[in-house]
Parts: sequence; structure tokens; C-alpha cells
Amino acid sequence: MKSILIFATFFYSLLLFSQNNGAKPIEINLKSETLEVSNNFLFLLTNDKKINHKNLHSFENKMEPYCDCKKDEKLELPKTLWLKAHLINTSNDTLNLVFRTSNAQKVEAWVFSKNDTLKKTIGFIQKNEDRYSKEIFNSFSFQMLPFQEKQIVLKQNVFTIDYMIAKLDISSEAAFKEYILDGYQYYHGNRLLLSLLCGGVFMLFFYNLFVYFRTKTKNNLYYSCYLLFTFIYILLEIDRNQYFFFGSIILYYDLIKEISYCLCIVFYCLFIRSILIDSKSNYNLFFRYFIIISLIYLTYLSASYWYDFYGFSAFSKALLSIYKAVSFAFILLAIFQLYKNSKVIFIKYIFIGSLILVSSYLLQEILITFGKKIFDLDNYRIYIKTNLSILIGTLI
Repeated sequence: MKSILIFATFFYSLLLFSQNNGAKPIEINLKSETLEVSNNFLFLLTNDKKINHKNLHSFENKMEPYCDCKKDEKLELPKTLWLKAHLINTSNDTLNLVFRTSNAQKVEAWVFSKNDTLKKTIGFIQKNEDRYSKEIFNSFSFQMLPFQEKQIVLKQNVFTIDYMIAKLDISSEAAFKEYILDGYQYYHGNRLLLSLLCGGVFMLFFYNLFVYFRTKTKNNLYYSCYLLFTFIYILLEIDRNQYFFFGSIILYYDLIKEISYCLCIVFYCLFIRSILIDSKSNYNLFFRYFIIISLIYLTYLSASYWYDFYGFSAFSKALLSIYKAVSFAFILLAIFQLYKNSKVIFIKYIFIGSLILVSSYLLQEILITFGKKIFDLDNYRIYIKTNLSILIGTLI
């Protein structure tokens, strides 16, 4: 009898621990300010079109606990990401809550109980009038009655790993508003400084454009175009955390950034070429090749961005790195041509400004690659410091 009892206990324990590694329910009460709940979700990444938010529970045995570590470059995309969690209000208070995810183009969300269902579509595609928050696109509000239980289901069509949602949290409305206020205070000083300098660049753009219309001098036209795309590039970086200026156009953030970066280099090289038009060198020949490469690069980049649903594939990212290396080598060649003619006073000043610009762009790429690992810097601080240098070099 004793042996049977031991066997029965062992068998029950085996059944208990062999069940699905289900995530814990999200328990919320009045004291819950902000909860990071990513690990409370189960996920399924699939191409099965038969799955929907109503029958997802039937596939729960195939689901696993979710975390940011699931974002792997080896994932075969595109696929549909399904996320599911159980919510419990453990208090006798009615809670007004805000759910938030990391940035994404589009996420469909369902919050349902036995009596009601709330459906929301959040992300960059959301219209202004439909957003819960103008500052954070990927958020929506919902309510939980005392001791109520609800299910939350998320669906995202994942085309690129960059915008696969990762961080998920739930907060009270008061805590959410405080979070936005803290963000304003954190970024306000740096944004204000960069905005003032960026305004200086924009004024310089109009000045050079005006001079061009008066004198028809091409170097003023090329420098105006360079200033315009520098303005766009830095404005994107200023806005990268709150997406205030561009709104839903932020869907094209990565593409606009790379195009403006490329055209900055192209028009600056055109500017240098127009100054050195009388110099005898192979620079003009190399320049023609560079322009052809840039045009092909921009055409492919634009086409692949739409093909991959507002993102860059692994091949496109590799191509980005190769182009930046090629353009850096070419800009060094252009600066060397300036150095050879630096006896002319105004060319000497252009040479000094160009050195600052190239050093700043190079520093930016190095810090973005190694800044987090070596110097414990976040990307925003990196862009603030290096873009200041870029702006100073431009104004010189």
C-alpha cells in the first residue's frame, strides 16, 4: 500500500511538472503603478492562417513563455506573432489601466472577459484621433472592475526583427502620465539645444539658396541641398524618442534616415567638386562612379524597404554597412583634394570644417556599435553628442 501511495504521488508530480510552461497570471491592484509583464505572456510564432484571437487557447500547448531573448536574427520571417496573458484584478477597486508595447508598425490587441471585448489597433499606422497618447503610439487604455479577470491577446505580423514587439508593460493612468512627464524632462534640454542649432542650419539653407538664385553659383546650390538633408537627418534624430514632428510618417523613419544620410554625402561631395572644378585629378572620374553607385543603392534601398514591410532585411543591412564604408573612403578622397588646394584661404576653412564633419560621423558609427558595451551609453546620448559636432562642422 505504501509503495502504491509513493508511486501515485510521483505520477501526480510528473503530470504537474510536465504541463505547459504556462506564464503566471498578471495580478493587478490599486498599488500597482507600472508592471513589466513581458514574462507573463505566452507566445506562438506561426504561419498558420487558421489561428485567431478566439481559438488561440486551442493552441496553448504549442505556446512558450515570452521574453526579449526570442528576438533572434535566425528567425525565418515573415510570420505572425501571437501573445496571450491572463489578467486578474485582486482588489475591490475599479482600475483604469494603460497597456504599452515597444515600437512597432502595427499591433492588434484584444482585451476580453466573459461579458465584453475590447479591440484596439496600435502602432505607427494609427491615426491621430485614434491614439490614446500622442507621445507613445503603442499604447491603449482599458478598465478592470473589482476582482475581474480578463484575457489579453496580441497579434503582430512580423516582417523584420527590428520591430518585433518586446517590452510589454501595464501601468495605472497616473503612472503613465508621470512616465511621459519624466520623458519630457529628460529629453527637453538636449532637444531644445539641438533644435536651436538645427534652426541655424535651416536658416543657413535659405541663405545659400537665396545666394544661388542671385548668383547662379552651383556650389551654393549643392551646399543648400547638403544643409537640407542634414537638417532632415538631425531632425529625425531629435525626434527618435517621441516622434512628435513626423507623426505617422515615422513608418518610413529608417528609410528617410538612410536616404538623407546618403544624400548628405552626395551633395557635400558635389559641393567640393564644384570648388575644385579647375583642379587636374582623377577625382572627377571617381566621383562619377560614386554617383552611379549611390543612385543604384538608393533605388534598391527604397524598393527593399517596401518589399520587407517598412524594414531592412539582413542583406540590406549588410549593404548599408558596405555603402557607408565606400562613401567614407570617397569622402576622405574628397577631403584630400581639399588639403592639396588648402593654400587658398576659403578652401582651407572648408577643409577644416570637413575634417570635423567626417570625424563626427565616424565617431557616431563607432559609438553606436561599441558605445553600449564599452562606455555604457544609450543611443540617444550618442546622437546628442555626435550631432552637435556635425552641426558645428556644418556651421563652420
